[in-house]
Amino acid sequence: MKVRVRFFAAFKEIFGTGEREIELDSGASVQDLLNILCDSSGCRQKIFDETGRLRRDINMLKKGRHIQLVDETHSELEDGDVITVFPALFGG
Repeated sequence: MKVRVRFFAAFKEIFGTGEREIELDSGASVQDLLNILCDSSGCRQKIFDETGRLRRDINMLKKGRHIQLVDETHSELEDGDVITVFPALFGG
C-alpha cells in the first residue's frame, strides 16, 4: 500500500522535502511508517523521546485527526492515507 506523508515547517528540512510517498506492507502502523522515515533520514532523536515515544512537541494527523489523541502510533494505516507532520505551537 502507499501512504503520503506531508511535512511542514522544520520537518521539511529534517526530512529534506515537503512530501513523500512511502510504500508499506498491508497492515503497517504509523509506528512502522515513522521507523522507515527515521531510518532513511537519520532523525530518530528529533522524532522520538528517550523512551521511544513520539515527542510531545510533534503533531501528526491521520485523516485530519490527531494521532496522539486517538491511539498513539499503533494506529493501522490504509492505502491512500495522508499523514501530516508539523511542530506543536506554543505561546500565549
